[in-house]
Amino acid sequence: LTIRMDLPAHLSIIAEWAGMDAQELLQKHTLFPFYAAFMSEARRKSLADEMIHGSGNKILYMSGHMAGGFSTHQNFRFCSLCVEKDRALLGEAYWHRIHQIPGVEVCSIHEVNLGEFPDTKALRSLEEVLYEPVNIYPERKSKEVIGMAKDAVSLLEQENRIEMNFRAKCMARVQEMGLATLG
Repeated sequence: LTIRMDLPAHLSIIAEWAGMDAQELLQKHTLFPFYAAFMSEARRKSLADEMIHGSGNKILYMSGHMAGGFSTHQNFRFCSLCVEKDRALLGEAYWHRIHQIPGVEVCSIHEVNLGEFPDTKALRSLEEVLYEPVNIYPERKSKEVIGMAKDAVSLLEQENRIEMNFRAKCMARVQEMGLATLG
């Protein structure tokens, strides 16, 4: 069994083990809300159902990963300042889903570059990561990069409050900027 870090399957089983609601697990502990912001309602519902009840075989197709050769980040990422804060407050650190959002290279809270752990197969917990990150993205903390990180987090945190015409607005803006054409 391989569990994808961004869009895992079998959430009903995982939720039962964890003693929580599968919808809550989907909305608050996966990247589903981030991807769902760009989907039609029908596709959103299908993807949610596949993640909760399905085997996961259709997730990459349903999420749009297959259509455009979209690549997800394969390594777990973390903010060393978040690790320090987690350890001080909780006694141990945990993986933050906001650090796993595709395209986001900085922590939206601390505005510092994310570290990366290269071997996720051998990794069981963030406590196995040293205080010093293994790989760090190039120094790029411009206002645009920080703004993009904060925008991505706002998409992730919107849960079921997804604006129905958000996708249409995005497409119109992209076309307006000359980055896409109809057809």
